[in-house]
Amino acid sequence: METELIIAAAQLLTGIATFTVATFLAAQLMMQKKQLEITHGDSNRNLAFASRTRTQELTIAQIINEPMLIAYENARTGIEEISDADTRRFFGMQREFYVQLLTEWALGSNGHVHHLNIEYYKGRLGIIMSTVGENQYYVSNNRIILSLLETSGGLAKLGGVVYQELERRSIPLSS
Repeated sequence: METELIIAAAQLLTGIATFTVATFLAAQLMMQKKQLEITHGDSNRNLAFASRTRTQELTIAQIINEPMLIAYENARTGIEEISDADTRRFFGMQREFYVQLLTEWALGSNGHVHHLNIEYYKGRLGIIMSTVGENQYYVSNNRIILSLLETSGGLAKLGGVVYQELERRSIPLSS
């Protein structure tokens, strides 16, 4: 009988020890999960900041780089008559602006960067579609790129809305 009592006490102590270790490990996992969520949020904010910084760098390059500035000035009224070199410069810069916008859209649409909203994206699109040449680029190239790279279609639809607001007409179907 004494042996059974010792065995029962040992089993009880083993159960208590197992429960204590399991509780400790569960608490550690919860703390680790919370830390990972914080780190993930910080990472997304850093990515959004880096994207905005890149956009600012592109804007500054567009202003202070003389060949780029000339290309933009030549494309201002339309892209039909600009030189091949200016076309490459202009198209390359426009693609970069849209890539940056796609990065921000992905961050915002996943809910990782809460300050990014539809009005923000409309404003960004309005900035990069503010001239005749930029609108022509959007119609001829970028709406297709957006529809391929941003699978929900939300940014492409928003681009169409901004185009219509700027041009006061629908996007031409034949482009």
